Amino acid sequence: MAPRPISWKKALGVWVRFVGKLNPRMIAPQHGTIFREDNVEKFLNWLEALEVGIDAFEEEFYGDWLPTIFFTSSTSSHRLFM
Repeated sequence: MAPRPISWKKALGVWVRFVGKLNPRMIAPQHGTIFREDNVEKFLNWLEALEVGIDAFEEEFYGDWLPTIFFTSSTSSHRLFM
């Protein structure tokens, strides 16, 4: 599954809980399906469980390689090497 265009699962969770407290009877997105009545709760539950952004990147996307980061110090700055 490709990452969704939401950068952080925590931000999505905050939004879902905020909307859930409003007890909406309908969610009508700009594009796509309109969610009514019982489907509103199902949609919010699905959305909260969705892996998005950086959280969605698993080994299948980057293999077994992870960058090794080395910090070096000079008199004027710190440098980052990968």
